[in-house]
Amino acid sequence: MSHPIPVAAALAAALSLSSPAAGEPAAIAVVLSETPAPAAFPAALIRAGIEAAIQVANAEEAGKAQPVRAVFADDRGTLPGAGDAAQRLLAAGAVALVGGQVSATAPAQIAAAARSGQPYVNVNGWDAGLRVPGVGAVYHISPDPQTVPRMLARSAAALSATRVTMTASAADRGAEARAEPLKAALATLDPPIAAAFVPFDPAYRGPAAAAPLRREPPDLLMVVQGGAAGARLLGQLRQAGIVPQPGTLALDAAGIADSAAFWDDAKDAGRYLLSVALHHPAIPLTPRGEALRRALPADMPETRLFHQGADAVFALVDAMRRARSTDAAAIVRALDAAPGTGSRGPIRFQTETGPRLRQRVDIPFALVQHQETDAPADRAVAVWIPGQSVWADRLARPGRGSGAPERPVPPPVKPQPTAGAQR
Repeated sequence: MSHPIPVAAALAAALSLSSPAAGEPAAIAVVLSETPAPAAFPAALIRAGIEAAIQVANAEEAGKAQPVRAVFADDRGTLPGAGDAAQRLLAAGAVALVGGQVSATAPAQIAAAARSGQPYVNVNGWDAGLRVPGVGAVYHISPDPQTVPRMLARSAAALSATRVTMTASAADRGAEARAEPLKAALATLDPPIAAAFVPFDPAYRGPAAAAPLRREPPDLLMVVQGGAAGARLLGQLRQAGIVPQPGTLALDAAGIADSAAFWDDAKDAGRYLLSVALHHPAIPLTPRGEALRRALPADMPETRLFHQGADAVFALVDAMRRARSTDAAAIVRALDAAPGTGSRGPIRFQTETGPRLRQRVDIPFALVQHQETDAPADRAVAVWIPGQSVWADRLARPGRGSGAPERPVPPPVKPQPTAGAQR
């Protein structure tokens, strides 16, 4: 496994960079938070994807296309450190910048790339504030705040849901506002799906607690309260007999299942819960993705951060090859003009001017169901992947059983750690 490189050492190495000659590796600057300790593991996941993608890309066109290499710097998780590291690497001759391990350090990196005129690829910064049109050539591999609601809406449509209800604890005063993007996403479907928000008040006992949600049982109950509170709410909904039911399934709309303590908090109530997974062994890989998986270090788990880091490199490499240049303006034109090939499908960026300009579209995901109590996330059963029909025989409902699937459920490749969920 690679080891963290301090800022000073990385920048000293970068001073030898210059505009690459034909046949010499073009340097891609990468700024991550490899210290302090809480940030080190997510940084290692992204770094593994970047290093594996460089290995794969250079092997594809060996002797034909210009190779690439990465120059890493550790910003130590600080905004000033992120800006300083990015500025120095770019000034030393890197052709592009990759960063955005978390939203907090991305603004300084974006500003440095904008000053230098180089393209910037944001790997994992989710905040809407990072997506400001006109501030440099910023490309977003990671999902944005509108992506997950759209994924959830598409999942509801794939399940043929016609009655959708959203719920949270009545004590959660911001829940109804959080439900609005989901309502909007459902309304854009063809045909649209109407949805209502109904708070659940666990302070009531007996039938009164469940009455509002029992009058018209929904096909799909979207839980918009996340974390430990959302997991406890699942238990209360189960005790009230609302979910799971043969005709009503619960869909995690707030990242409940992303928590490291999900099963400790949810216990048996987590069984049958549906959620959206940005990484799952069932998501098909491209030939590049297969090669990337083979290049994954034996001591490194395969996660969405691994794939997002790799796709940042693949997007830049494909742009440089189409442009036949490492000039910043040529790379930007190529990134905008045509999709690249990622580990799990095309890498397309939105080109329409607006708040999602240069946001990746069609991000791979899977709708999964947590059928095995206390099982890690990658053992959840994939029941739908965009572009395919719902695997109805895999969808388990209480009192019915899921039956034997016609095709075997793909075994997990490696555990998916929750530490990679940082944004």
